[in-house]
Amino acid sequence: MNELQIFNHNGVFVADSREVADMVGKRHSDLLESIEVYLAAIGQNGDFRSDDFFIESSYVAGTGKPYKRYLLTRKGCDMVANKMTGEKGVLFTAAYVTKFEQMEKELNAPKQPQLPQTYAEALRQLADTWEQNQTLLPKAEAHD
Repeated sequence: MNELQIFNHNGVFVADSREVADMVGKRHSDLLESIEVYLAAIGQNGDFRSDDFFIESSYVAGTGKPYKRYLLTRKGCDMVANKMTGEKGVLFTAAYVTKFEQMEKELNAPKQPQLPQTYAEALRQLADTWEQNQTLLPKAEAHD
């Protein structure tokens, strides 16, 4: 089983339906049909937004022809995984939960300040900070 790739699409972490189909041993066209059934049910209920689960997208095949795909959010992956049984379903669930969790941890990790490693770097950092501070001061104070 390949490692699932999670990526940022307009601020939302998603997985590509082609990869999901591959991971669960399903033809991509069959997964698309299943997703469209889910979307029809979601669309009939005003409490849910389809884009919270599946984002319609496309890709260009090697032939240059565009094809439909969906980008699955974490909720979309949950929905697909909940409909599956067997070893492939369990492995897909484990893979996507792990990847989404990993991406969230990386996103929420506190940024460590970069300390200068040499005297020259420290002087450059001090000069840069001084220049930035000067742009923040009112004009009269900047020349004092």
